[in-house]
Amino acid sequence: MTSSVFKKATKINQAFVGCLLWVVTSCTYDKQDLEYGKNTCDTSSIRYVDIQNRLETQCYGCHTESAPSGNVVMYDYNSLQTLVNKDKSTLLASIKHTYASPMPKGGQKWDMCNIEKLEAWINQGMKP
Repeated sequence: MTSSVFKKATKINQAFVGCLLWVVTSCTYDKQDLEYGKNTCDTSSIRYVDIQNRLETQCYGCHTESAPSGNVVMYDYNSLQTLVNKDKSTLLASIKHTYASPMPKGGQKWDMCNIEKLEAWINQGMKP
């Protein structure tokens, strides 16, 4: 009889420890900002250099001057500026995946910080 009581107590203890571990580990995520600092996206003064690498690796290769995919030409600062002046809403909608042609084609949507940086760069006057 002692054996069955011991087994029940062990199962209850295991369940308690499991629940306790779940609670403790799930709470650390809630405190992430306190432990590691707030993850912010600084868009206060964006320049082209702040978005250039992302554009070069995910956009410029397909939207070249000689063979622009979808008739969208953007391969450097000047061509991007021309495109934005012509149709900024379509560019932003494509990057945000809220348009029929989400970009980069077949690729992952940009993270929110990079989207915010592109939008801020446009809204702040597209500084070189």
